[in-house]
Amino acid sequence: MYLARIMRSLKTKQILIIISFFLGLFSLQNLYGQEDKNSILHLSNTILTNTIPGNKLTSNSLLLELIRKELTIDKNAIHQIDSSILVYELISPDKKIQILSWAVLYHDIWEYYGFIKSYDSHQKTFIVFELTPTDFIKAYKDNTSNNHKNWPASVYLKLIQTDYKKRTYYSLLGWVAKKDQTAYKTIELISISKNGRPIFGKSAYFFKNKNAENRILFAYNSQSNFQLDYGEYSYTTKKWNAKKRKYEVETYSDDLIVFDHLIPMYPDLKDHSEFMVPSGNVVDAFKFEKGKWTLIKDIDARNLELKNTGNNKPVLELFPESNQPH
Repeated sequence: MYLARIMRSLKTKQILIIISFFLGLFSLQNLYGQEDKNSILHLSNTILTNTIPGNKLTSNSLLLELIRKELTIDKNAIHQIDSSILVYELISPDKKIQILSWAVLYHDIWEYYGFIKSYDSHQKTFIVFELTPTDFIKAYKDNTSNNHKNWPASVYLKLIQTDYKKRTYYSLLGWVAKKDQTAYKTIELISISKNGRPIFGKSAYFFKNKNAENRILFAYNSQSNFQLDYGEYSYTTKKWNAKKRKYEVETYSDDLIVFDHLIPMYPDLKDHSEFMVPSGNVVDAFKFEKGKWTLIKDIDARNLELKNTGNNKPVLELFPESNQPH
């Protein structure tokens, strides 16, 4: 009744102005809502929460299209995109490589997706490569070198840039979905050719017990909380001096890839990955020396102190509970 009196007291022109205002406000809200539905964050949430495979597939197709568009807008620079709880975005400190990776579960099968935007030093521009996945575990066993067309798929959690003799190396800490009772984490080394093309596992950069490997795969019991991280650490080592007949302790401070030392639940099960678990009191590490990652074994975890973790995106619980990157 009160509103009707107000409306009768207004002139026709004033009423039209008020109606136009509310129509414009409604249109603006509708526009923002539509933009939100097509955002990386919204699509990611839909993929993670929707239980219908067809809907997840549709949302992921839109997500692929949106990320592809954002990466190709500017060919002269790398720009951080609107990242999400599903998509991991990593940008190298030298701003010459940008990597996006994620995984989606369809009918109990994990599908991997990824893009790399890298610098072509010949053309002085950036190129975007969509990654076509292959099985990381098979690539590890075959000891192969791969490119963007047969990408050894992994969800990359951290990127490490190292330099040696005017060459730049990018190491990636990754996660692969569990199979049966075995969980996996990975270390992959990627190099960029002068025309910007990515190459995975080109050479043996990881030295373990005098053996060189192209990439590293950690396989362990899926109920275990296996730690794989990178940062600046201070630590001590204890070595036996046969001449002095005593242990000598030395203290160091280095940038390390640190990971739990795995042991079998029972001695006769050491060849079965589903029975490998962290020892709890000892860790191992890779240290970058002269263009290679060299293994440092048996560091006392009690004497290991993290000094700097860098600015990379932290590991988040972005997968269903049974498949989280432990």
